[in-house]
Amino acid sequence: MRRAIARYTLGLAAMALLCTLALSASEARYSTFLDKKTSIYEPTIVLNGLPMIFEPAVQLERGYILAPLRPLAEALGAEVTYDKEKRRAIVRRENLCLEVQANSLEEKWRPWEKGLRVSGTIVDDHMLVPVQWLASHLADGWFYDEKNQRALLRGGTPWRDDDYIAFARWAEILRLRVRAADERASLSQRGLEPSPPIKKEKDLERFLGAYWSSEQIKIMWENSRETPSMVSDEKINPDFDPTTVLRWRVLSRSPEEVQVETVFPVQGGFMSREQKVLYIIQPDEKGALKIKERRLSGAVDSL
Repeated sequence: MRRAIARYTLGLAAMALLCTLALSASEARYSTFLDKKTSIYEPTIVLNGLPMIFEPAVQLERGYILAPLRPLAEALGAEVTYDKEKRRAIVRRENLCLEVQANSLEEKWRPWEKGLRVSGTIVDDHMLVPVQWLASHLADGWFYDEKNQRALLRGGTPWRDDDYIAFARWAEILRLRVRAADERASLSQRGLEPSPPIKKEKDLERFLGAYWSSEQIKIMWENSRETPSMVSDEKINPDFDPTTVLRWRVLSRSPEEVQVETVFPVQGGFMSREQKVLYIIQPDEKGALKIKERRLSGAVDSL
């Protein structure tokens, strides 16, 4: 009898150990390798080389990246329906059907995954989902850049010209926020906020790194140490305000390079003048698109 009880007790202990190991393995498999501590920086989700902007913002919870489900799933070609009463979302693409179940209002989010089902959480009436789980089912590829806290995904609908234009425009606006960080009134008139404090090159990398290449950021940082402006050619070329641009266009597109041109007005003088800026956008070693070069042409008289 005692031997039977001992065998039964050992069996229960073994089962508990296996369950614990299975849970740990599942959590490790779907973890994004983040430190469990909260980071002061928000991670960036980059789809097909271009960063995405979410509302509410991407969050870090228990080592996972959580992003709003609907915009990310729809960008990957899926449809999302949400049952508010059951706090559940259904994601469909062709013959695939995924389910995201949010925790109750009284509970904190706890990560779990069972095949095509996963736990989510609701923030400001938006369902948030673990990015790696969604990417494993809907994306063509997934990679997490731990150093820069960037989730790189491929798949979904190809980007259009408007997407590349928005990419270049927002990159320039972020650059303006750094250059004019002390000119709060001027930024406020344009509906912009100053950048976070930029005290070292790493701070500049974290703020601009999703759009500008490391080479460009290095140039900006070195120039900022020589002059009050982030741009060393300030005395030669007129100031560029991306909020007053006359027009944008994509000059060329290929898998290796995208060229975007913008034209903005030049102030001063008796005649109306225009300035062109050309952005050379190329993928980096991880496939994320970055502005590798920014060329200013000479100002010309406009008609």
